[in-house]
Amino acid sequence: MARKKRITLILIILSTLLLAGPGVVDIANAESISSSIPTDFEQQSVSSTLNSSDSINDGSAQESVKWNQGWNSFDGNWFYVDSVNPVSLHSGWLYTNGAWYWLDPSTHAMAIGLHECNGSAYWFDASGAMATGWVLDGGTWYYATGSGALASGWLNLNGTWYWLDPSTHAMATGFHECNGSLYWFNASGAMATGWLLDGGTWYYATGSGALARGPVSVGGVPYCFDARTGAMLTGYQTDAQGVRRYFGSCGPLNGWGLVDGSWYWFANGIASTGWLYTGGSSGTGSTPTRAAPW
Repeated sequence: MARKKRITLILIILSTLLLAGPGVVDIANAESISSSIPTDFEQQSVSSTLNSSDSINDGSAQESVKWNQGWNSFDGNWFYVDSVNPVSLHSGWLYTNGAWYWLDPSTHAMAIGLHECNGSAYWFDASGAMATGWVLDGGTWYYATGSGALASGWLNLNGTWYWLDPSTHAMATGFHECNGSLYWFNASGAMATGWLLDGGTWYYATGSGALARGPVSVGGVPYCFDARTGAMLTGYQTDAQGVRRYFGSCGPLNGWGLVDGSWYWFANGIASTGWLYTGGSSGTGSTPTRAAPW
């Protein structure tokens, strides 16, 4: 009798398995249902009510938080809700009310300040609106083009040249080396040309803006500039033609000059030798000069 009951029980179990077929769940290899539900959405959701009792981490965001379509603020960041049923947070570029905004694709948070988007740098003000034109951030100037992308390299505006660092996009001031040449930019960032005085030292910026270096003729007058810094040199220097000249603080000396305690007569920086007659007549004003010191 007991054996008959066992046989009957086995037949019932086999029948159940056959009827279930391929739909039987393999518990050992089954994927957890909850693991397929992303949790990022709840983490990035925004409460429009901003009540301290609201939670965006407990359960479904749609159930635990009240939503408004449009801008919502949470924990110091702004987010933009495209729809509330179901909740959809905007990411990437957003154009609304005449301004462009950038919502981070990973966090959905609105960008402010300097931010890189799709390989280009942009600047967004405190309201999140993308800037164009000149932008001052932390004491540094930047220039946002019409597309909003920050300019880099050379920039010409209304006939004035500016240099924006290729890596930081910051506007250059003072001395700056660009593509192997040395330039000088004033406090407004404008590239200088002609004579310029910096820290008590004279420099000469050529028509291209590059500072003169080495022996250079400026307006037909020979000058010598430091080959590395571009600073105008003083004292005895050799010009481009190999002629030794004496340069004062304003260029080559002309007329009487006191050098190392002795007086010399210079013509375009070149010291005269022998007897020299200057001014007057019949010997008046005749003054012997010292021989040049070479």
